[in-house]
Amino acid sequence: MISFLPAIIWLILLLVLSSQNGPQTAATSLPMAEWIQQHFFPQDSVDYVHMYLRKWAHFIVYFMESGLLVLAMKNVMKAWKAACAVFGLCTILAIADEAHKVLIVGRHCQWDEAGINIVGVIMGVLLTWSILWLIRWARGTLED
Repeated sequence: MISFLPAIIWLILLLVLSSQNGPQTAATSLPMAEWIQQHFFPQDSVDYVHMYLRKWAHFIVYFMESGLLVLAMKNVMKAWKAACAVFGLCTILAIADEAHKVLIVGRHCQWDEAGINIVGVIMGVLLTWSILWLIRWARGTLED
């Protein structure tokens, strides 16, 4: 069960951030966007950097959640089955997470962001499963 702890903690963070209202989420992400803009993209507006930061945040949180879940579930089932289960579970979570935003003041459901979430899931599952496969291949334990 301890192997699930990182995935559970990350899921709680994901749900807390996703449940913030409009002003709260802007207060969370705007200072980061301002810092990034000043240090890396001084030629771009803060609004432009802020928009891309928020899009990347969707990808990153689901990339991490799916990778952490694959690592946890590989202890309970074969890695490829864990990858398939995590893909299904996180895809449902990504869609439900975006749909529930219509209930939050200052937030709205954007299906393109659900798509970004799902791309994060796919990449997180594929990368984690591939690394696990390479480790088993290097150890010569692919038959296990």
